Amino acid sequence: PRTAGFYLIDYARATDSTNFLTILFMFVGGSPGSTAGGVKTTTIALLVLLAWSRFRGRETTNIWGRTIPDETMQRAVGLALTAFAVLTVCIFLYTYTEHTGVEEGHARFLTIMFEAAAAFTTAGLSMGATTTLSEAGQWITLFLMFVGRVGPLTFAAALALAAHRGRRDQFRYAHEDVVVG
Repeated sequence: PRTAGFYLIDYARATDSTNFLTILFMFVGGSPGSTAGGVKTTTIALLVLLAWSRFRGRETTNIWGRTIPDETMQRAVGLALTAFAVLTVCIFLYTYTEHTGVEEGHARFLTIMFEAAAAFTTAGLSMGATTTLSEAGQWITLFLMFVGRVGPLTFAAALALAAHRGRRDQFRYAHEDVVVG
């Protein structure tokens, strides 16, 4: 499910828990430098390390005697949030456009979620609903596949280039803390 392009089981007949776990694996995807989709294993690892550091009350993210730069952490958070937001909006659009063609016995929402995640991560998996999508649903799938393949990579590259350019912002706004949690 992390972008192999083939599958050995019929996901339309799998349990909801299996399909949801598959969605999570598809969202994570493969490792950087591969052709796999998803937000990448290193991004998820950085998010876990960030959460662990914050729960322990540390301002920096450290692992194995090294500190991860704040800019890298911000790129990881930005990439994951952007991917999650795009996927969430498209799932919402699917729920609006797709009223038929979902196999009985499965939760319609989980099927839509599965199809959206598979399209966004270019995993090549399906619960069989792809062929029954409306024209609007097909356009959503096309958009998800395009953004999933090009978008996150472009977004990450743009953030990386911006970090290397000369800083134009020589000032800082007033500090304001926000209560979280």
